[in-house]
Amino acid sequence: MQMFRLQNNLLLLTPCVLPVLGIFYVVGFSFSGMMEEWDLLHYFDYYGRAFVLNSEHPLYGDQMIRPLTLSIFSLAHYLDPNSFIVWNLFLAIAIIFKGFFAAKIIDFIFKNKFLSIAAGLLIILYPADTMQFSFRSLNINLAATLLLFSSWLWLASSKQNRKLFQLALYLLAASIFAIACLTYENALFLWMLPFLIIYTKCGIKEGFQHLKSNAAGTMLWLLATVLLVSRMIYTLGESSGGYQLGAMNLSAGMFEKYYSYLVTIGMFRALIHGWFDAALMFFKNFNIILTIFFLALCFLSYKYVKQETLCIQNKKPIASSLRLLLSGLVLTAFGYLPFIISYYHVVLTQRTYLFASIGAGFVCIALISLFMQTKVRLLAPIMALGMLSLGYSAQLLQAKHYASLAEQQRNIFAEILTVAPAVNDGTQIILFDHAGYLTSKWMLQNQRLQHGLSYFYKTPVTVYVCSGPTLTFPRLIFPQLAPENYDYVANSMCIMQDEKWGTSSEAGFSPFPNQEKHIFIDLHPDITASLRDDSGNNLAALTDEKLSRLISFFGSWPYTRENDNKITDTDSFSFAFGDWWSLEVPATGTGWRQVEWRPNGFTPYSFSWKIQEHSNLHFNLKPSNEQYVLRVKIIGWTFEDAVDELEIYINDTPVIYTWPDIHLLEAQFDSSILNDGDNNLIFSSPVDSIMGVSIALEEVVIEPIK
Repeated sequence: MQMFRLQNNLLLLTPCVLPVLGIFYVVGFSFSGMMEEWDLLHYFDYYGRAFVLNSEHPLYGDQMIRPLTLSIFSLAHYLDPNSFIVWNLFLAIAIIFKGFFAAKIIDFIFKNKFLSIAAGLLIILYPADTMQFSFRSLNINLAATLLLFSSWLWLASSKQNRKLFQLALYLLAASIFAIACLTYENALFLWMLPFLIIYTKCGIKEGFQHLKSNAAGTMLWLLATVLLVSRMIYTLGESSGGYQLGAMNLSAGMFEKYYSYLVTIGMFRALIHGWFDAALMFFKNFNIILTIFFLALCFLSYKYVKQETLCIQNKKPIASSLRLLLSGLVLTAFGYLPFIISYYHVVLTQRTYLFASIGAGFVCIALISLFMQTKVRLLAPIMALGMLSLGYSAQLLQAKHYASLAEQQRNIFAEILTVAPAVNDGTQIILFDHAGYLTSKWMLQNQRLQHGLSYFYKTPVTVYVCSGPTLTFPRLIFPQLAPENYDYVANSMCIMQDEKWGTSSEAGFSPFPNQEKHIFIDLHPDITASLRDDSGNNLAALTDEKLSRLISFFGSWPYTRENDNKITDTDSFSFAFGDWWSLEVPATGTGWRQVEWRPNGFTPYSFSWKIQEHSNLHFNLKPSNEQYVLRVKIIGWTFEDAVDELEIYINDTPVIYTWPDIHLLEAQFDSSILNDGDNNLIFSSPVDSIMGVSIALEEVVIEPIK
């Protein structure tokens, strides 16, 4: 059958493999847990895998609207419970086939291999979203792939002559669509995808006739949509509503306030700003010649990319291209629509554009196809190659970003496990995080470290983290997820009282339980760990089973860190919480709220609120013998005393600063106060007792005056 022709499918599939293979070749199979993945491993080990979530599972309350969302993770854990190798394979496969089925859909419309190959590559490399290459998006990539697969299968089914076989294919397509929606509910917002493709190919009149002549398939797809919408409404109406309802800011004036986000942020990012960011990444971070050469091979290796193939085999190609442009805009809008009622998601580009990128990619293909029908049709392959070069650079940068975060987490786990490779049941670890690494959501914040260690130890373990020089004990306050409210981390302090460790707060002293089972570990600023005192008496023997898991995950045991003996050779320090929208860099220090982003046209910016009286940043440098300058960009404060009483120290030495601008402070100091290696920058100012914040920092720069 035409739809299953091996040669045609390989022709469309092979180009989709190349960019994904290229990215994994650079970063390796190095992606591992970021956030929720450590929770999942813990739950899988102690509650069992969850191919279908039910009310008895601990995560059901948060994920009830998407009962199949853990299926792909459960399967990966079943196939390889001791490493993330299968997870990496599944991520690569999901992304590859997402591009492949997008290529099949464009091939259905235009019967043109150049456009089809370009579409497949573009959907894979589209730069709007910044979390495609991460396990947090594995289930979303899978849902997008299943959505495209089911839509193409529905379209291809209409060409079958055997009615019974055709009906079976329609039923299968509707079932796969349902699985996509139950894996990630945003797939439901693109329910109209196959109908828009029919409209693109045939127009309104002929398209309606096509749907009418395939009434059984149309009714099955619409029935699946109605049932899925009904289920979603019912589930959201349940008492808890789950994570999705909690993320929504539902109010009477909700749409009045947020409807503009669809255009000013969502559509703008998907169609314009993503390309702007990708262009900056392309020119600033990668070898241009190699990037162009690699992507040129994706095209030039196929005989179909020739001058004579640059014409669309369609009776009215311009009309089809214009209809694809309109359909792409509709799909972009509906792909982003679910996020406009959650300000928390509006200010992110992580996972929020994976479905919108499908429509945006079709918009780009429509523009390329229009160029192919003009006298300057040579611009079509140039445009396609240019977009794919920018997209490849953006996707490679994000892959490197998440691989780097995974490596930092791997180093932290490795250091802790090196000094305490196995523990007894009921052991509790008191971890002194001297540089504040573990206060960032990207660095095993809150229970993620505990769940990760429980996974490695193969037994539940309790971990208490005391961060920074003040031994802060963080306690997460869940956000209201609205711009006028403040989510923050309320803190108490770790102290020893009556020879017992515990927390001290306004409520008094609360000792940690089971003091006789404590292990004390110091995590130093250079990410090395050591046991404190004689707490090693509580360590257990490392069994072969646990050693096997350590070897599987780390590759070898003891683990050899890639960045060991790295010498700091820079004489300056610059920290801006993130250079690219939502690809934030964890602050090395304590007393900072999680990094926030504000969309601002072409230049969104990141910042962090100071949430403790004494907040600090650790930094490494090799100071020169010259005078130094400190520049701090402050974008806001909650009350005047926060800036009037602000004091700044470098390695406990106060620095005198001035205000050249209302949002910029500057201080000059002698290099003698700097250390060769680790340094500590401290900001001291009062904190608002109601909001829990003080000043908001955007950027810190320390450099010699030249």
